[in-house]
Amino acid sequence: MKSKRLKRLPFNIELAKKITDGEIEGQITTRDGRSARIICWNAKNDNSIIALINDDGTECIESYPSDGLIFLQGESNIDLFVEIPDDCPRKKSSKIETKEEMLRKAVHNEYLCYGKYACGERAYCRFCDGTNSANDCVDSCFAEEFSLGFMAGWDACLKHLGDIPWDKAIDEIVESVKGNK
Repeated sequence: MKSKRLKRLPFNIELAKKITDGEIEGQITTRDGRSARIICWNAKNDNSIIALINDDGTECIESYPSDGLIFLQGESNIDLFVEIPDDCPRKKSSKIETKEEMLRKAVHNEYLCYGKYACGERAYCRFCDGTNSANDCVDSCFAEEFSLGFMAGWDACLKHLGDIPWDKAIDEIVESVKGNK
């Protein structure tokens, strides 16, 4: 039997659950290629995902936030990834999902939601694991105001790119990506 070629994708909790439940083919791995076995998705902890990482025949336990990344900024060899067959159909994400996920990451980076001075309300806040407004959780959190600025900037950027010729819009996107590396 020919083994299928796998493509590596950034960790996605819904896709990882489907792999774990056997709904789709694939595997969960670390950045450095070790296999990971998730044993809990909802631990009552800042890092709600509990995984066992293969370490030369033994397993070590690690906990992760919902994005599968150990550090808020920077990379770790034990960051989680999902690997699925090249021919596995994958639902395309909508622009709204992408925009919302980028907003969540921007809020996490700005307010260090999972960092050293993280607030204790992450289970309730819409930017972390809950559905409440950030103002409902902590009066001194300005994540909602930050999100309004993020959304306005997003919309202004799209309007600008939509108002110029496509080739110039693509050039601006490429230059911006190069500048952020």
